[in-house]
Amino acid sequence: MSKAQMDTIVKYQSRQGGNFTTTLNKVDFSIPEGIYDFSQSHIELLIRYPRSTFPAVGGGDGVHNSRNCVVPFQVLARGNEPKDWTPATYVRRCRLMSNNHGVLEDIDRVDVLRNTLASYKEDVAGKEHTYYKSPAQTIQTNTTYTPFRDLRYEGSVVSTARDERVIIKLSDLFELGSESLVPMDRRHLGRGNIHLDLELDNISAVRTPQDITGVVGGLFPMALRSSQVLTESAGGTIAVSTLTTIAFPARANWKDTFDQIYVGAAVTLTNNAASTANGAIPSGGEFVITKIEKGQNPTHYPNPGAAPNNNLLITFDKGCNPAMTAGQTFILDMVLTAPSVAPVPTYVEAQLVLQQKNMMPPRVDSLNYMTFTTELVATNGNSWQNQYVVEPSAINVFITNCPDQATLPFSTMENIADYRLALNSKPIIPRDIRIQGGVFFNTLHYELISQAFINGTMKLDSLLESCLGMDDTNPSDKIKPAYTAANEKNMLIATPVPITNGVKLFQLQLNSLAQPGAIGNLQLYKQVVRSIKF
Repeated sequence: MSKAQMDTIVKYQSRQGGNFTTTLNKVDFSIPEGIYDFSQSHIELLIRYPRSTFPAVGGGDGVHNSRNCVVPFQVLARGNEPKDWTPATYVRRCRLMSNNHGVLEDIDRVDVLRNTLASYKEDVAGKEHTYYKSPAQTIQTNTTYTPFRDLRYEGSVVSTARDERVIIKLSDLFELGSESLVPMDRRHLGRGNIHLDLELDNISAVRTPQDITGVVGGLFPMALRSSQVLTESAGGTIAVSTLTTIAFPARANWKDTFDQIYVGAAVTLTNNAASTANGAIPSGGEFVITKIEKGQNPTHYPNPGAAPNNNLLITFDKGCNPAMTAGQTFILDMVLTAPSVAPVPTYVEAQLVLQQKNMMPPRVDSLNYMTFTTELVATNGNSWQNQYVVEPSAINVFITNCPDQATLPFSTMENIADYRLALNSKPIIPRDIRIQGGVFFNTLHYELISQAFINGTMKLDSLLESCLGMDDTNPSDKIKPAYTAANEKNMLIATPVPITNGVKLFQLQLNSLAQPGAIGNLQLYKQVVRSIKF
């Protein structure tokens, strides 16, 4: 019998119905008795970004709203910095419990933990090959910045808004989420429960309409795009209702690059011909693109057969020229129309999707796994020194620093110059370890991180300590070293610690930069080994 025949995919709705908000943010799932493969299981969060609304354009006819035009946009983490983030960003706290053995895992500020660890676990290539299916889209060939819009760049099928089920893998939340066999039958763990505290303030669309579309310097930096010149032949006038397809100059690689023009786009048109006698564009310049082709000039353009074959032929919903008399010229300028407001999401529902193994419960004597415990610390000074109690079974300590709410869910450590660590009053490294400020950077920082990742059996693929730039078109610019700018950092302090018979006393000392700012909020994560006997 194949694996596909042995396993069953089961879905369970959350106990709470949607819509979820920043205040109605509790999500609970019940897990029936069974044997599960958590490594192939996930949580689905159904998210909807509505269609856009548009202001009237200079006496326009409202067609942008009546045709349900959509605009592309980017989903960013808090602070609207264009840097990558993991799906765990939607969750502040996660708890996994079982009837027979109580709380299995309880990780607070899991959003900060997973985003920070991700900056070390994957290099640029490793991140890019998975982000096509993430809400945190990066600029790549034939991507659309967001899965919440289905943009069509050729043909006559209209671009639409679409609901998207964002996948949060159980392995993005829990350490047991990586296990391929979790016995939640009556003899072992028993029925289970997952509780999530969502942190929806972590996620937003772009800040302003200008960041969504249209202007130079925005998300889609589009200057006016001008059509080819069309001169009316002697003896006639082109009626407004007839000229619906306009040719735009050739772009050799228009189909192979991310282009800003798409079917169903709301656009504003103006007539910028040299002759002032041409008049205004009808309907206030408010048009909708209904078709995009690549090909030769239409017959009403001079020498259509001699034109390049890769012109963009844009068809609009209605005639787009004023009446022209013999000898007058027509040059159409086109730009995407900015919407009235940024799109606001609706979090419709949450589902737990489990891969259940159709097999007899195995005889398991124990379940051994690792997880994290969290201690949150608020500081208000320019330096910090404190002692923390660490569990006997702890093997690593990780410290992250989000100075204030605006920096969540990223550990920027922007005000920390150096640190010292000690265990039971014995220095782990007998000197200050500098992480920023000045030219000198202590490589012992990287050594401790490497030891901690090895100790915790975690993948370590990058020491750049930076987020992936979502808006950088040049691959070499996507990742920048952590010390270049505070908003690009995503770094932690780490050290291995030995397993002991009793609790350990961990001492932490942090010092600020020469021109200090408050160190702010700290998150102390202790990676612990747990064992359950059955």
